[in-house]
Amino acid sequence: AFTRPLALRHVERVPEHCVWEITNACNLNCVHCESESGCARESELSTSEALALCDDLAAIGCNFVNLSGGEPFMRPDWLPICERLVALGLEPIMVSNLTFAGEEHYAELTRLGVEWVATSVDGPPSIHDRIRRTRGEAWSPFARTHASIRELKARGLSVAVITHVSLWNLAHLDALAGILEDLGVDQWQLQIGQPSGRLREVASSYLIYPRQIEDIYAFVRRVQRSGRLAIDVADDIGFFGPDEVEVRSLHGQPRFFAGCQA
Repeated sequence: AFTRPLALRHVERVPEHCVWEITNACNLNCVHCESESGCARESELSTSEALALCDDLAAIGCNFVNLSGGEPFMRPDWLPICERLVALGLEPIMVSNLTFAGEEHYAELTRLGVEWVATSVDGPPSIHDRIRRTRGEAWSPFARTHASIRELKARGLSVAVITHVSLWNLAHLDALAGILEDLGVDQWQLQIGQPSGRLREVASSYLIYPRQIEDIYAFVRRVQRSGRLAIDVADDIGFFGPDEVEVRSLHGQPRFFAGCQA
């Protein structure tokens, strides 16, 4: 029989925070997409199945649900799913590229009392648009996401920005920090990728080298000491380095990565 590690034997096993990819449909064609998002999968849950899953998540003690994709706003029944989660006392967090959604979507989020929206910004305009490609359209993903962040902040929502650090944008992180500071984002998560999905096609010219982890650490320490932004360092950017607690601290609270708790 499986024996849980000693350190976890007295830890309550409650899936408090769930990440739910509600669709694989997406209006962008990001170069590093590990899910190869684009078209909805035939096996995606029906509306009745999705609502039943909301009930199940509440029953097992979940409190927070990240609704992502793909692009979650492209799922036609995203709103009933959000409404069911809120009715059950769960807190939905929308994880969107913010180029497909518009004022009507944000009005519904405000009506439901959704507090957090997470989106991706990978650099200044030219860098971001090189990474977050459209599907043949001429509009700028950066411009749309930038405008949407401003709209959400004006409505009083909290916005977290996720940046996929790569060889393409590592040298532009300071410029991006200035942009995000100007937007007033509430949290900035830095992460790197794994060579799967579309990222396999560009891995050798895109993924950072292990020795460059220290460059990211140095950048994080610099921003933290300036007090400009609250940075959340994902577990894939190394761990137990020389400044582990300092680098992973968030909002002044010391933290360190204790390994996967799944």
